[in-house]
Amino acid sequence: LSCVGQADLAVIGYFEGGAGSEQWVVCDLSTAQEVLGRPGKLDSIALRNPPVEALKQFVQAENQKLPAEDQLELVQTGSQSHSSLQLADSLFMNLRALSWLSALIGVFLIYQAYHFSLLVTRPQFTQLRRLGVTPRELLTSMLWESLQIGVLGSALGCILGIALAKGIIGSLTTTLTDLYFSVEVKRFHIDALAVFKALGLGIGCS
Repeated sequence: LSCVGQADLAVIGYFEGGAGSEQWVVCDLSTAQEVLGRPGKLDSIALRNPPVEALKQFVQAENQKLPAEDQLELVQTGSQSHSSLQLADSLFMNLRALSWLSALIGVFLIYQAYHFSLLVTRPQFTQLRRLGVTPRELLTSMLWESLQIGVLGSALGCILGIALAKGIIGSLTTTLTDLYFSVEVKRFHIDALAVFKALGLGIGCS
């Protein structure tokens, strides 16, 4: 046993039997870290799981000694990770549904805005027709105007959507960390395909 300096340790018991049992010194973590001069550090953890039935019996025996608020519970890692995956899947499904709902509302707003614009400019179309403007030229003018509105509105919507997403992601990760499991967002990534889809949807609707 290599240690830093000298340490006086009191031996309180021995293991009986087992080859090489006399070569081990068993102590708590804080004592080992102090003796070895490695405070707050662990090289490795070797965990030996007892049989499940024996572990269940041990938990039941310990729960009989403990109050109700300190009861022990066995949780399988696989089921816990499966529950976390289910939670993540439901979260992504809700976010996807919310995104489609936002897109639908955006399409409705674009339609209403341009419909109102047509109602306002209808007298101008009548005057242009009296001045000799052909229906094809009126249609071209309307499509050009709708294209300009669509490009400007879609670009502004994408910028505001990205800014809103950056603001919401902090609150979302805080909620997940407080209620379920630890989540840390180190990088905010915007998919270029999603931006092109949003632009195409806005311009196409216009």
